[in-house]
Amino acid sequence: VSTMEALHPDARDEDKRKSKKLYRVVRERDKHWSTEEIEKAIFAFPKDSAPGYTGMRPQHLKEALIGSNRESLLIELGSLCDLMSGGLACEEVRPWLVGANLHALPKGTGGLRPVAVGETLRRLVSRLCIEPNRTRIANYLNPIQVGVGMPGGGEAVIHTIRQWFHRNRDDEEKVLVATDLTNAFNL
Repeated sequence: VSTMEALHPDARDEDKRKSKKLYRVVRERDKHWSTEEIEKAIFAFPKDSAPGYTGMRPQHLKEALIGSNRESLLIELGSLCDLMSGGLACEEVRPWLVGANLHALPKGTGGLRPVAVGETLRRLVSRLCIEPNRTRIANYLNPIQVGVGMPGGGEAVIHTIRQWFHRNRDDEEKVLVATDLTNAFNL
């Protein structure tokens, strides 16, 4: 527990002040998610996706859609997703929706790798909000960031580096630097 706490320090006072200045982006109120959009987003979750804070897995939603109440479940999920994406979830529920389970995965080199898994319903809403803008986001980030919206982007980076290194291995004027920043994401 102490190792995980050290990897997740409390927010700095400066960051807390800055976050209070952020404004809430509210989606158009007259836009509602269709049952097709909801179903597509649910089935886009990878098989065996981990559960969020409440223990609900995306697989639970997939299995619920097999029954005779499929259409009514999609309609109700759509209403819930409309509320959440519009920033209208009641305050008492928000901590549960934005919370995450923190898993301590052992690293091969020793130590722990913290992996947070967000609540399934929040992840569903995120998928719905991102989908219409997926291509625009990927085009904006590419080629600097290839881990978003680009299937095989990570593998492309590895192959590119290997090719560059092979082509330039005898050139003493060129240097390749690889870094691994300790806990960079959380710090």
